[in-house]
Formats: sequence, C-alpha cells, structure tokens
Amino acid sequence: MEEAARSGGAIISPAVDEAANRPDPNASDLRCVYAGFVVKGKKCTPPKSTTIKYTINGAEKDVELKCPKGKLLCNPFVFGVKEKTRRVESRWVVEDITPVCVSVPRDKRNTSRECYYASIEATAASAKVIELNAATWNTFNSELTTLCDPEFNKKLPVFKNRNRALKDLNDTCAWAKTAIERRDLENREAAKTRFNPNQDNRAEDTAPNEGIE
Repeated sequence: MEEAARSGGAIISPAVDEAANRPDPNASDLRCVYAGFVVKGKKCTPPKSTTIKYTINGAEKDVELKCPKGKLLCNPFVFGVKEKTRRVESRWVVEDITPVCVSVPRDKRNTSRECYYASIEATAASAKVIELNAATWNTFNSELTTLCDPEFNKKLPVFKNRNRALKDLNDTCAWAKTAIERRDLENREAAKTRFNPNQDNRAEDTAPNEGIE
C-alpha cells in the first residue's frame, strides 16, 4: 500500500491516480459529505444502499450493502465493512459482509464522526473494498478531494454567504480524511506483519473476525 499523503489539498491513497485528484472547477453539482458519501444535487441526502464487489466464499461477487430501518449507511470506501469468516482447512474464508451502520445522530453534522468511531469498534476493513472496486474508488476519491478542497468549496454557489455550512462541510471532510488515513496506516502495518520474512507467518488458530455484530 502506498503511503497516504497530502498534495495540494488532495488525498493520495491506494489505487489513486494523482491526476484524478485535481480539483474540477466544473463540479458545481457537488453538495456535501454525509456519512462519508459525496452527495450531489439539491439536497444533502445520503444513499440508503450501495453495491460493491467483494470476495465471498472465494469468488468475486456484487454485494448490496444496506442498513436496518432507522440506521444510516456509512460509506464502505471510507469506513470499511465487517466480515464474517469461517475456517476452511488452513485458511479463513469470508462468507458474508455487512456495512458499518449508525443511528441518526441528534445533530446530523456529526454523522461522519459517528461512522468513524463505529468503524473502529467493528474492526471494519476497507483495503479489500478499494482493491476490488478501484475505478469506483478513484471516482469517489477525486470527488471527495475536490469537494473538500477549501479553495474550491468556498466558490460553490451552494455555500455563498453560508459560512457556518462551509465550516460544517470542512469539519466533515476532516473526519473522512482521518478515516482514510487511518485505514492506510492499518493496511501498511498489516502488510508488514503478513510479509515479514523474520516472522512466523503460519495461520493462527483464532478467527480474525468470528461474526457480525
């Protein structure tokens, strides 16, 4: 995994073309960041479901992610997914995944923050999500980088004379960036452990994630 870095306000993360992160001045339909999703259009309303590719029981499949009624879906590219695994001979196989979901906070501006903490508690992982959905990730990351660039978003018509709303956007962007950078760090540390030639890398007897809470 490449090291996350900042360059001209961009988020440089795994599977990302640096050129794709350049702010697009024509992206005026970008509205807000909600639960890690970049929302476009007139209303700041997050999606109720999303479909990603993931390896289930050894085969790549399209998996629809959605939350129970009354819960909000957190973007799997930012906050990861929860894996349910089972032991097959000497390896662990993912047999199901579920998204990170949160209750609607009293102050909806805190949703990305709630997703961040929920993802930590759930030991959710995002590396596989990004790896298997690189094109979607690149598009999302480009839009997130554009919308979260203070030099860009202050010029959007939707934020004209709305300093409080602009501050809320930038605060939400900060939580999303923190989540992405934290995932990058975890992925790099996991890679070191996995491929350390001086370490016993034989399969452990305990499941990495025995079930879905």
